[in-house]
Amino acid sequence: MSEKTSVLVVDDDDMIRQLLPEILAGERFEVVTAATGNEGLTASRARQFAIVVTDLRLPDIDGVRLLKTITVESPGTVVLAMTGKGTIRDAVKLMREGAFDVLPKPFGIDELRLAIEKAGRHHEFKRSHDELKRRVENSEKMAAIGRLAAGVAHEINNPLDGVLRFVNLSLDQLARKEPAVSSVEAYLQDAKTGLRRMADIVKTLLSFSRNITVGEEPQELKTLFAEILSGLAHCNTRNLVQVRLLVPDAGFLVPAGLYQVFANLVKNAFDAMEAGGVLTLDCREEGERLAIDVRDSGVGIPPESLQRIFEPFYTTKPVGKGTGLGLAMTTQIVERFGGKITVESILGSGSTFRVEIPKPAVRRASGPAAKT
Repeated sequence: MSEKTSVLVVDDDDMIRQLLPEILAGERFEVVTAATGNEGLTASRARQFAIVVTDLRLPDIDGVRLLKTITVESPGTVVLAMTGKGTIRDAVKLMREGAFDVLPKPFGIDELRLAIEKAGRHHEFKRSHDELKRRVENSEKMAAIGRLAAGVAHEINNPLDGVLRFVNLSLDQLARKEPAVSSVEAYLQDAKTGLRRMADIVKTLLSFSRNITVGEEPQELKTLFAEILSGLAHCNTRNLVQVRLLVPDAGFLVPAGLYQVFANLVKNAFDAMEAGGVLTLDCREEGERLAIDVRDSGVGIPPESLQRIFEPFYTTKPVGKGTGLGLAMTTQIVERFGGKITVESILGSGSTFRVEIPKPAVRRASGPAAKT
């Protein structure tokens, strides 16, 4: 026996409250009635009804308010509105408020039954759609977990192979009774390097998975850029890259947590310009947001990689050059401040990463004009 479709009827007219259960008796519906809007809300909040049939003229609260409240609190419920105002304009207005259909009074029994049956089919459709959506979301989550696990395995497997190889070589040397101490020491140093890389990967992964805490205290944007560039003073390509800093005369105070964002983007830009080039850090106001571009003239990003570079463990760098978590963590931090990050790139001509932060997270900074 199939489950009956639950129907809540809200009307102060005794005849309507008696008529509907009789009309639907023996059908696949279970009917509950309420004489006032507040009774209807109480009943709706106590259980999830498939269909609510409500009059718009109720003794305590406005029927439109009841309709809107139910559609907000129970999105899966299909609401039919009964009204003495039968104009097309009124019907359109009610349907914009969330009504599935409007029954103008007076109505016939067949008309009422047909409207409820249509509402029942629509409810089943919505329920099937929601279930399909839930399954797709779960499938996407499982796929993401699979990609994450594969990324972890790939990143750790390379240094792990090296560690095992160097440990085995060390054991072979020790088994010879008179091992070459220098060889064993070199092998162990290489193994130590591999272990440190694995530790760094695990540390980065934990930071990513735990939604790392980032500083919200304000920092002057120009000072933040200066600290990042100073940290790259010993970078192999530092002297080959020209830096252009474009900041408005009145600088900006941004959350200190953005340091990690721009440090990662600037480091990636330097990596993309091993033969030298121009790095441009461009800051400007665009409406209610502050837009900051990190633009390089490097090798660019292949078109097939543009859609994936923000995924955890996806990287275009050679093995051992990065964990593939930098841009994923960067996105996480930017979104925490209500912003977004996008990228444009032309293969062979460079890339531009744009970070947009809403004005509430940014303050004006007083001081001398910024040099470009």
